[in-house]
Amino acid sequence: MEIKIENLRKVYSGGYEALKGVNLTIGNGMFGLLGPNGAGKSTLMRILVTLMDASAGDVFVNGMKLTDHRKEVRALMGYLPQDFRFFPKLKSWEFLDYAAAMAGVSSSRERQMMVDKMLAEVGLYEVRNRFANKLSGGMKRRLGIAQALIGYPKIIVVDEPTTGLDPEERIRFRNLLSQLSQEDVIIVLSTHIVGDISSSCNQMALLNKGELKFAGAPDAFIRQAEGHVWSINAGFEEMAVIKEKYQVITSIPSNEGYSLEIVTAGSNAPDRNDAQPVSPNLEHAYVYFMESEAND
Repeated sequence: MEIKIENLRKVYSGGYEALKGVNLTIGNGMFGLLGPNGAGKSTLMRILVTLMDASAGDVFVNGMKLTDHRKEVRALMGYLPQDFRFFPKLKSWEFLDYAAAMAGVSSSRERQMMVDKMLAEVGLYEVRNRFANKLSGGMKRRLGIAQALIGYPKIIVVDEPTTGLDPEERIRFRNLLSQLSQEDVIIVLSTHIVGDISSSCNQMALLNKGELKFAGAPDAFIRQAEGHVWSINAGFEEMAVIKEKYQVITSIPSNEGYSLEIVTAGSNAPDRNDAQPVSPNLEHAYVYFMESEAND
């Protein structure tokens, strides 16, 4: 499977340009789309799943032009939108049964087996007879995840999927997606939560203000922040000054002050004798990139 995006633009009424000529190729496995709120991630997702038309540019799915093969492409996709909605008068299993039927599973026996399996995988089997509107917030999110995966689509697009999930649920969801990504499947995970990408995606892209700023392996993105992440110690009275000069990632209080991790956007080390370099992770790299963008 392959998704190829060429010179994609989206201009909303009023002239706001949400996507500015995005070029991107997405292959099998887990692909993370990272960026701050308002970066254009949801707009790109909605175009990919045929819910929105682009202003210019093309999308190809396995060589099929999206605008010419909407029905065929949509049949390949499972989608979890950021603002997932459900039918409140359906029980959990009934909603998934409906979703499976819409995904083309005509056999009621096959749907039942598929629904039961999916409910178990997302931890909702025990509440399968509960009405969807009676589920907790986290359970509703899990139901949305289940409907995106039902029918085993070849392309799974999930927009901010772990919003509202507790840490245990988030890990379970990431593990479920990781298992699916071992097959001939594309999973596009759009999020502003860096941990969701660092723990599961082998390829990623970063959008900011509608522009593609990076595409490649997370390790390559992380390398850009090498030499820009430092640990320092600071007294209580120093904190205001440090926050003005650097982006503080972590601060651990002690009796004497704070143990800090900071990101420097410039090329020089902090002007401090106690500064020690830190090997960056994806969160460091993301903060470094955003800080550099802001300075530019």
